[in-house]
Amino acid sequence: MQKWGLFLLALFIMLKTNAQDRPLVIGVSINPGISWMQPENSHFNSEGAVFSFSYGVNLDFYFNKNYALATGLQVLSWGGNVSYPDLYPQDTTTELSQVRSLSEYKYSAIQVPLYLKLKTNPIGYNSYFAEFGLSFLFPYKTSINTTSTYEDGSTVERGTESIKDNTPFASVNLLLGAGIELPISGNTKAQISFQFLNGISSLSTGKAYKTDGNGNVTNEEIENGGEPTGQDLVYYLKGLYLNFRIIF
Repeated sequence: MQKWGLFLLALFIMLKTNAQDRPLVIGVSINPGISWMQPENSHFNSEGAVFSFSYGVNLDFYFNKNYALATGLQVLSWGGNVSYPDLYPQDTTTELSQVRSLSEYKYSAIQVPLYLKLKTNPIGYNSYFAEFGLSFLFPYKTSINTTSTYEDGSTVERGTESIKDNTPFASVNLLLGAGIELPISGNTKAQISFQFLNGISSLSTGKAYKTDGNGNVTNEEIENGGEPTGQDLVYYLKGLYLNFRIIF
């Protein structure tokens, strides 16, 4: 572990020294924001945004004075609320009942962005930039907390459970951003930007219940023992972030 620490310190010093020559610029960032889940299945609804946050290291590989291929390694926590038709036993019986469930999804993932950064020449003291590319997410922790409402209006708290088995190894998102670069001292600069993540691949590998025109789970699913056999669940991540980055 100590050897790795010395290696990373040496790499950091080397990159900081080379930053003036613009082949590679390293930075660290913290990125608060909001995220929500966009379901595509019938009778599934997004129920609002939640706080989201990421932090990590950014690398900009400049192949031209104003153009760079940017990547990095970040830890991203995000989530969202989704309501949907469901089945759950009522009271102490084992018979499944129609419910409307509301689940709060929580994800933690390693994020590897890969995007093109286009930066202007300085206008006064500041430069401006745009970002276009992809974000690859590798979830390592996932959970849902579910509350179900029966047809008579009563509710039941079902608690928190892992959904790792129904989460893909990776997901892909479109990344769009724009911001400003402010000089601080020497090679050290601050970047402030907005970034938007728009899901391209689904966050789920599970199944939805078959439903009728009224949004109720079909009798076929109830007779099947409550195992969903309908369409593939399709959830997309949506996220808007305010990025604060220091580059060296």
